[in-house]
Amino acid sequence: SRGLGDVYKRQVGNGLDIAKTALQRGDYGTAMRAALPVANDENAEAQAFVGYLYEVGLGVKQSYSDALAWYQRAGDNGSTKAQHNLGMLYFNGMGVEQDHVAAYQWFLKAYEHGIAEGACQAGELLLSGDGVDLDVISGQRLCFEAAQQGAVSAQKKLAQWYFYGQYFPQDYQQAFNSVSYTHLRAHETSLH
Repeated sequence: SRGLGDVYKRQVGNGLDIAKTALQRGDYGTAMRAALPVANDENAEAQAFVGYLYEVGLGVKQSYSDALAWYQRAGDNGSTKAQHNLGMLYFNGMGVEQDHVAAYQWFLKAYEHGIAEGACQAGELLLSGDGVDLDVISGQRLCFEAAQQGAVSAQKKLAQWYFYGQYFPQDYQQAFNSVSYTHLRAHETSLH
């Protein structure tokens, strides 16, 4: 026999599944109505989902400050997507005063929990010294790690930096290698 915990998990999952299906259908109001009770029960995935709806204004009035509040709850509850999105909001000053230290911390937390793009974004802040202490070696290492883990944005940034000699010595071969790797990975992904 199934316990109450199993029933609750199915109901929570069903609410979030309904929200995701509604989002795919373009029924944004239903997506929000289905996700909100699940999010209020401290489900990190649902909280990140509600944050996204507020960030882009689907089913609700667009509000970066409300998105930030939901992402904060979700990030504190372990949502890596929310952690990364918090980094972006802090980095760009959307819904909150621009804060590159907070952005760096959220990007790094997202990376530590599996979001490769967070490494390069944190690394870029270290490379530029923008709001955080300049640390070229650590910044380069984080960007290389992100690229090696398949973060296309990191691969593109490395190609650009090598091409223009920004943060790295100018090296057209390395720029080409970074771009080639990006295209190779995209091709491999499209085959699967």
